[in-house]
Amino acid sequence: MRFTSAVFILVQIFLSLVTECVQVEGVRFYQTKRQPGRQQVDIDIFRNMFSHPTNRKKVVLMCRNKNYLVMEHEKLKGSTDPKIIKQFGKFELQSFGVGIMKIFNVRTRKFIAFDKSGRAYTTRNNTLDTLFKVTQRNSLFVTYHSLVHRTLEHGARRKWYLAIKANGRFKRPSKTHSRHRKSIEFLPRDWRKYKLHLMNSR
Repeated sequence: MRFTSAVFILVQIFLSLVTECVQVEGVRFYQTKRQPGRQQVDIDIFRNMFSHPTNRKKVVLMCRNKNYLVMEHEKLKGSTDPKIIKQFGKFELQSFGVGIMKIFNVRTRKFIAFDKSGRAYTTRNNTLDTLFKVTQRNSLFVTYHSLVHRTLEHGARRKWYLAIKANGRFKRPSKTHSRHRKSIEFLPRDWRKYKLHLMNSR
């Protein structure tokens, strides 16, 4: 616990020396003083990185196109096969403040992450790449987009979403768009209820 507090203090000292505070849409962000074009990072992200989850929930993530997200042998994809989903599709949603989450695969013990190049990968490391913003859509569906990475397009920031194509292939985050509802919207289903559903459908 003392180590965690020390790390957080060091991060804040570092930011105070090399960053400046700017206001974007009413939210405080910090960017480098010497390279103002670099990615802006909210100081609250650092607090979230070094804290314990406020809530955990075991789920399966069903995409609107009926594919379930799985991490089979550390590879992300969609599947409709109950056996594969049961084996590789159990995720733990870890909350780190309002609307901020990490998506952890229980079998592989790895997080889903997006890198700055717009690609998805899996990792056991506690990095900014693993932080996602969850947004409620219509009905019970939600979207997950990277909290720190996005594309600057025509002066606006286009979000990078977690997405599965209709054919089950994982979609590159930097190629996603908010209008692609069938691929970016997910229904988090309780893991126990999903297993019970499988048992009753036999």
